[in-house]
Amino acid sequence: MFRKMPVLSGLWIGALSYLVVITMLVSFGPSGCGVSFPANSVAVTASAGTVDGSDSTTLTATINDRNSAGVSWTVSGGGTLSNTSTSGATYTAPAPSSSALTVTVTATSIADTSQTASATIIVPARPAITATALGSGAVGTAYSQMLAASGGILPYTWQLTSGTLPACLAITASGSGASIAGTPNASCAGTYSNLVFQVTDSGTPNALTATTPALTLTIYYINHVVVIMQENRTFDNLFNGFPGADSAQSGMNKGTVVPLSPVPLAATTSLNNGHLGWWKDWDNGKMDGFLLPGTNNPLGAYAYVQSSDVQQYWTLATQYTLADRMFQSNTGPSFGAHQYLIAGQSGQADENPTGTLFGCDAPAGTTVALIGPNGTDLPGVFPCFDYQTMADLLDAKGMTWSYYTAGTSSNFSAYEAIRHIFYGNDFKNNVISPNTRVLTDIANGQLAQVTWVTPDFIHSDHPGSNSNEGPDWVASIVNAIGASPFWNSTAIFITWDDWGGWYDHVVPPVIDDMGPGFRVPLIVVSPYAKHGYVSHQVYETASLLTFMEKNFDLPNLGTRDATANDLSDCFDYFQTPTPYAAIKTKVTPDMLLHEKPSGPPDDD
Repeated sequence: MFRKMPVLSGLWIGALSYLVVITMLVSFGPSGCGVSFPANSVAVTASAGTVDGSDSTTLTATINDRNSAGVSWTVSGGGTLSNTSTSGATYTAPAPSSSALTVTVTATSIADTSQTASATIIVPARPAITATALGSGAVGTAYSQMLAASGGILPYTWQLTSGTLPACLAITASGSGASIAGTPNASCAGTYSNLVFQVTDSGTPNALTATTPALTLTIYYINHVVVIMQENRTFDNLFNGFPGADSAQSGMNKGTVVPLSPVPLAATTSLNNGHLGWWKDWDNGKMDGFLLPGTNNPLGAYAYVQSSDVQQYWTLATQYTLADRMFQSNTGPSFGAHQYLIAGQSGQADENPTGTLFGCDAPAGTTVALIGPNGTDLPGVFPCFDYQTMADLLDAKGMTWSYYTAGTSSNFSAYEAIRHIFYGNDFKNNVISPNTRVLTDIANGQLAQVTWVTPDFIHSDHPGSNSNEGPDWVASIVNAIGASPFWNSTAIFITWDDWGGWYDHVVPPVIDDMGPGFRVPLIVVSPYAKHGYVSHQVYETASLLTFMEKNFDLPNLGTRDATANDLSDCFDYFQTPTPYAAIKTKVTPDMLLHEKPSGPPDDD
């Protein structure tokens, strides 16, 4: 038995040796360094989750891997990887572009490729500024303009890299944009050109920038001009005896002194205000031809309206500015006067057209006489012209305008006689009726940069209207503006289109064969109008255009506006604006809105 033992021992020893080898293989693995257990977690972190184009971020992988095999790296969505190792990599974004990218960088376990982790990196679009124009501002009115930016990495830094902002305005970063804000005073008025704004993002190490094109900012003294045109009154007739103003209590009739008599505003006096009648009244500068022979009141033109009848006008004139040397630009009736109001000319038309429609929609055969020599008329033309107007200047500069009229097909819708306006979108969009819409538009926060307002018959002050509601109509418009946010940036001009046949004692200047004609009143109402002031400077209807051109930096039309005084004597832009005090009226705005329309003013 003992002899077999070595054999058994040898087998046992061999088996034992085999088990030892197996055990060693299990214990140390193929590498002899230990057992290879699969990774059970991988995590990736990025030093920056958002990078600008061309910038880089470092990625670090953390892996539960006993053999430290580490990870491999891949990227999708754009950009490149560099400095890759089994535990880290550097991601570099592509060059800045107009599109944002969402990039995924993935770390995969080398020991167990089923184990992965990813980091998302945002590459925003390069910065861009979306605002490319600056709105205009006005003295005394808070100004605020936003410059909006997108792309890049917030927060932004803003700066002005070219040009100079007025001292009254400052640029302040606000979220993704910047605010240019402040309240301009008179010293800030003007045009500021070549303004270039730059936004810089917070990207590191290389921040990205964007700039605006060269921009222009204009601070106007006035941002809203409103012209209210009434009908057929002279200065002597409507403001007789106004303190500090030049008015007469008597007139001349072929060498005879004629005292001016008081008449109600609603008087139905029938007067002559055609061009031929003007020539007779003027009498080569003698101002003594106003007699109306063959009528039941031959001295009817020698009259004035008592202040109590037009107290609203006198109150406005007392509080603000009254001009006693304002002349109608033409020497005839309303058609030409309203053309001078929009164009500084009337195409030599010196009378009203025949018929009841004063424009391009008039029936065939309608004509308007042209001025002839020495108080004569020449054969007429169709009342549809095509010269340039203030509307064209405003359109060219992208500025807003509105023309309120009793009817878009009437005798006092001035743009009805301008072919390219009447047949274009401007007439549909900017010529508005009924004229009472001016009250509701203002109440609803709508007021164009230039606004004309013409009356209907009973609110026109026209002789023969048998109404004294004109002053209430005008005061209601002024009150609406005065109670609105527009007040601090508005100039209101209240004037009358022609003399209406009434007497006036001041000899008009002679500029050309069309005029000017006789004096008409002009009241200037604005927080910047001189208070309690009577201007003795010579103005004419076209001066209203000249004011618009100077205030809004517009070219002139090359007509009477090119030489007319610009009304600057009526303003003091350095005075502190005061709140508007409403004018008392007998007829309320609500009554005006609900009155039955009376149609356009009489045809003269």
